Amino acid sequence: MHYSLDKYGLDGCYYITSNVYDVPKWNHLHTLIPLKKQIYAIAPLLHGIDIQYEMGSILAVGTYGKVFHAKRARQGGERNIVIKEHETTTPSSYTLHEAILHAIVHKTFTDIGLGCVIPELYEVTTRSSNSVCMAMEWVQGSTLLQYFHIYLTPIRNAATTSILPDSLERARAKNDTLLLDVVVQVAIYLTILQKKLQFNHRDLKINNVLIRHTSARSRSILRLLDHPLLSKPWECRYDVVVIDFGFSCMMGDSSFEAGTFFKSYPPSINAGRDLALFLYSIHAFFPFDHYLSPPLWAFFQSCMLIPTESTSVQLLNGIQTDGTPCAPGSKIPFDEGIYHFLQKKEVDLTSCDPFVFLKNVNLIL
Repeated sequence: MHYSLDKYGLDGCYYITSNVYDVPKWNHLHTLIPLKKQIYAIAPLLHGIDIQYEMGSILAVGTYGKVFHAKRARQGGERNIVIKEHETTTPSSYTLHEAILHAIVHKTFTDIGLGCVIPELYEVTTRSSNSVCMAMEWVQGSTLLQYFHIYLTPIRNAATTSILPDSLERARAKNDTLLLDVVVQVAIYLTILQKKLQFNHRDLKINNVLIRHTSARSRSILRLLDHPLLSKPWECRYDVVVIDFGFSCMMGDSSFEAGTFFKSYPPSINAGRDLALFLYSIHAFFPFDHYLSPPLWAFFQSCMLIPTESTSVQLLNGIQTDGTPCAPGSKIPFDEGIYHFLQKKEVDLTSCDPFVFLKNVNLIL
């Protein structure tokens, strides 16, 4: 019996002989493995991308390909969309794996009324005989990098001065509110994904999280997020969206992963890796001690003090490209070094486990 993927947002994509997306129990993930050959045998997919899409400007260039702004012809007009195209040198399986993981994550959030925190995936299709593309929702908004440049106010000695002039005190309070709101929402999303899917994003950085421009639709969904570890429901002032699952993985009886950057390491779930990388990436561009109040700065420091076999490493001091700690006071680099450090088996990331983070954040609310 065949199941259409239309109801999962992949209209006109392809058909497979199992209802793959009825997963959210991660221990059923092993059912995907024998389906790989069936999925790949169907490519090239049902129609070429040039028939339905008008390609626009390049939005980003990543490890495996390019991301385009495009327009999609639909009945009654055109719709802005995003197309992620994997380059011809990249196996099409990477795109298909990423698309499957993206669709499962979107369905998991949709089932609990939070579908808008992940862009909707429309189709997986071809642009040429040697490329596979993902067509997905255009999120009207900004990356965190763009948003923070506009709305965070740098303050000299922000984290070491208890009392500031009124105008700077108000600015610091707004910085605290914005940063904490974003991080708490991301932590809530991670607890959901880890509990339901044993899922790791593995590339959760400042450019892979968006602030969706506020709308009546998203605001009504995201106004309150209730989580059992929080002392009260979290009131969201910003609509946070997570993107780019090109390095992601899920674990069941065997692993299912997208990109191969992590191939030399077991793709095992490390509950604190995603949140640690996310905090580190923000700090590399917006040093917390230049923006936050002393209590919030101290809290993030406690989260990012990471024990190893022989010592403890304060990640907010920075990690060099080779994965070793920077000296205190150095410029904080953001490159592959932090990825290498967080994969080390001797690193204990418990303090950045999103469950631990949400429990401890009650102490500063």
